Amino acid sequence: MRRHLTHRHQMVFGVRGREITQVWAELCYESREPYALTLSFCFEFGEWVDWVFARELMIEGLSGPVGEGDIRVRPGEPGVLLVELENQHGFVELELDRAVLAEFLERAHVIVPAGQESNWMDFDDELGMLLADGG
Repeated sequence: MRRHLTHRHQMVFGVRGREITQVWAELCYESREPYALTLSFCFEFGEWVDWVFARELMIEGLSGPVGEGDIRVRPGEPGVLLVELENQHGFVELELDRAVLAEFLERAHVIVPAGQESNWMDFDDELGMLLADGG
């Protein structure tokens, strides 16, 4: 059995609008979920919101526009990565420091190298959880 690892990074990012608002956030990568990373942030009233992204989507977004639907990622001005999030409650465009995200993704690849994600998954456990939740 592998020992699962977690990598967390606290950061500040900008929310684009009429003016850019600074928001505290945390990026998290866990080997238990090797295909995903989570961006958690707090907008109002101390409530944290989690968005789960495909690790590959963020990697591809460093070099060009990717994504459809609720999550879109693209390079912005030099040194900036733009992440657009949309759901039934609204739309927000985030500015992330491209170098910080690139370093975070490099560390995630040290934990679970690209192409090795399936070695970190217990598919029997995942299937059991899906079936227990009603599929």
